[in-house]
Amino acid sequence: MLITVYAIAQTAAYALPFILLQTTVMWRIRLIRTRIDRTFLISWLTFAWLFVIMCFAGVALNILLAVSFLMIAVLTYAHFRCLSLVKAELARSDKLRTISALAAGVSHEVRNPITVTRGFISLLKQPDLSDDKKNVYTALALEELDRAKQIITDYLAFARPSPQQLEALHLEEELSYVKQVLQPLASLNQIELTVRIEDALLWGDRVQLRQAFINLLKNAIEAVQPYGKVEAHSTVRGNQVCIVIQDNGAGMAPEDVQRIGEPFFTTKEGGTGLGMMVVFAVVKSFRGTVDLQSEPGRGSRFTVTLPLHKREDL
Repeated sequence: MLITVYAIAQTAAYALPFILLQTTVMWRIRLIRTRIDRTFLISWLTFAWLFVIMCFAGVALNILLAVSFLMIAVLTYAHFRCLSLVKAELARSDKLRTISALAAGVSHEVRNPITVTRGFISLLKQPDLSDDKKNVYTALALEELDRAKQIITDYLAFARPSPQQLEALHLEEELSYVKQVLQPLASLNQIELTVRIEDALLWGDRVQLRQAFINLLKNAIEAVQPYGKVEAHSTVRGNQVCIVIQDNGAGMAPEDVQRIGEPFFTTKEGGTGLGMMVVFAVVKSFRGTVDLQSEPGRGSRFTVTLPLHKREDL
């Protein structure tokens, strides 16, 4: 746009003197033809000087326009440069705030099981404590330490993901592996776990993909009561595949659905919320999306959409 305006202005600056000269000459000829007194006519020398002056005016106008457009270009570049620096600084500030919130949350979440464990260990020092109570306190202390370990593991999985090893993945094979891992947990809780997957070829990290679906299915299993159902199935639609994980558990309120994926937000007793953060991060690395639909008393439905593998991904 600026180049077009500059070209028009430059053309006008060069053409203006010639237009004025032609107009003046035609005016002189017209005056001569109408036999007006020659004292009112401008001499040819005056015409020549007028032409020279207008040429200089055109050149000056051209220089002024060039300087003006150069200043506009410099100011525009400076504006966008400052804008990009501000955006980068805002992104850095947001990242630092997120890290600070995560660090504060981790310290808080880890402190609780450590405090409980310290209390149980103090109780174990009582000389008249029965063996049964010792076993109970020891089991509870170990359980709390395992919870602290899980919090740290989930945090590290989100904050420091392992280097990606990209390869072609068969969705049916990966989800079959996830089912084998979680089938004992489902059987222990008397949950019917069904996985029906239409095979599709994906491109990404095998370990991260498995971890994401383990987190999703594990959450679904833990969300339903005994004799409940958890089902996973997939559908290929064009150049993407949709994996649906559905349960008939308690469901979630609309305000809880909006907060899924936030640091340390969870509706599960003893949960940390970091598992869903890992899910969202992994799906994003696959250039996919996660959608959640849930109603209280009617269960939850996660839909993970992933792009199919293309040869240019190699």
